[in-house]
Amino acid sequence: MPGVTKVNGFTTPDQFFGRDILGINVAGMAACPALDGDGNLVKWDDLEAAVAAVEQRFTVSVVGDFTAGDVEVNMIIEGVDLDADAYGAGVDIYAELSAVTGLTVTAFAI
Repeated sequence: MPGVTKVNGFTTPDQFFGRDILGINVAGMAACPALDGDGNLVKWDDLEAAVAAVEQRFTVSVVGDFTAGDVEVNMIIEGVDLDADAYGAGVDIYAELSAVTGLTVTAFAI
């Protein structure tokens, strides 16, 4: 799993040193709305709510592509410490995120 570790030259660890970067898939949202008359994506309330819920715990750095009718999307999140964090070692991050989003959150490889 990709991660960032402390390297020589830093005298104090930064907030994200030693943290993991995870790929998550968020599924179970209402279908993405139809494109507008110009073919552009419109506001997808379920996606905005999912991002806001995930960001209560971690930083969402990437939201994958999606289009009208999609009910799931991939995200890359950062700031996770799977070894020892506020949630404790061994906590199932995906179950935690499923609980806060009310959706199905699983891993995807990045």
